[in-house]
Amino acid sequence: MSKSQQFNKTVTIKNKFGQEFAFEIFLDMDGVISDFDQHAIDTGVVKPDGSKDYNKMDSHDWYASMPVFDGARKFYDTLCTLGKVRILTAPLKHVECFSGKAEWLMRFVPERKQWILGDLMIVASKDKKLVA
Repeated sequence: MSKSQQFNKTVTIKNKFGQEFAFEIFLDMDGVISDFDQHAIDTGVVKPDGSKDYNKMDSHDWYASMPVFDGARKFYDTLCTLGKVRILTAPLKHVECFSGKAEWLMRFVPERKQWILGDLMIVASKDKKLVA
């Protein structure tokens, strides 16, 4: 059993008024545990001016094959010992991006199979600040 299975649970803490609440950690996917920028360079979707051509990121496989940062899994497992970890991502608005990121996450934490998807939070980029 991995650390994420053992410890990815809700931890209750008290605020200064003695009220208990669940401690949750929101972990961003792109640029934190998946190397989105290097993948963009490696797959040729970076324009000469350095910006990304999001129109070329249009396949399930593009998102499912993003590389994992070195140490990302150990970082995730460590966070799981501290509280409930939710994976936060702001996909482009097409089905292939959603499904590719879901597959990526299932590969990242394979022992949790499809159940890891219950910890995937999909939000618009502009709304990430509302949940994390």
